[in-house]
Amino acid sequence: MARPSFFYRLSLRVAETAAPLAARFDKKIARGLGARAGLTDRLARWADTQRDTARPLVWVHAPSVGEALQAKPVLEALRAERPEWQLAFTFFSPSAERLARTLPVDVTDYSPLDRPGDVTRALAALRPTALVYSKLDVWPELTLAAANAGVRLGLISATVSQQSSRLRWPVRGWATPAYRALDRVGAISAERGRSRSWRAPLGRPTKPSSWGPSSTWWRSIRRRGSSSPRTSRTPTISPGSRSARSTWASPAPCGCRSWSMPERRR
Repeated sequence: MARPSFFYRLSLRVAETAAPLAARFDKKIARGLGARAGLTDRLARWADTQRDTARPLVWVHAPSVGEALQAKPVLEALRAERPEWQLAFTFFSPSAERLARTLPVDVTDYSPLDRPGDVTRALAALRPTALVYSKLDVWPELTLAAANAGVRLGLISATVSQQSSRLRWPVRGWATPAYRALDRVGAISAERGRSRSWRAPLGRPTKPSSWGPSSTWWRSIRRRGSSSPRTSRTPTISPGSRSARSTWASPAPCGCRSWSMPERRR
């Protein structure tokens, strides 16, 4: 069972200890800390009354407002094509709070802090079928816990620059296991997908897909087990617009031309 490194958890603990002091001088940090008070309890209360485990739930996470805007058309396509699926959206930065309230999702809130207890409670409440990150935030604790629970993992609008701290020590050591746990990565462009920068965290080049704010599509989340009476055993999502296209070199599984997820782990 994969777990984040000791040094990642130690660094996070140090940052957590320093955060209240930093919040005294930064209103944005103060807002983020205050809003997370009782977060997992809020998710649990929503789940007690609204979570239907017979229906797939896709959890989409974005760091801030820019990444949330990139995730928005994907969420809109999911809602339009599969209204019976449940959707959750979380964000890290307070700057995304206003936009989050406008998204077509069943529940939205701040992301849990990336520590074992918070992550475990959030996963237990939402019980997601898939967890999808927008652009670059791939949290090690959450990602590896979700992978161990059999949750499908993806990254959309993916981009990592050659100068990114994710490619350098010590962050590379912390981030690599989480990136390698991803089942699918949709690069923001074909050029990005072939970039050497992806080979370092993933251990392989990506199969690039045009996942941008103006290129909206999502093909499928394939899963075993029972599904809602209104879904098939392998539900699919069609492109959200006629301009949507795939940059895969060959057809994806099941003849889909675009991004897809394999069956759940057992």
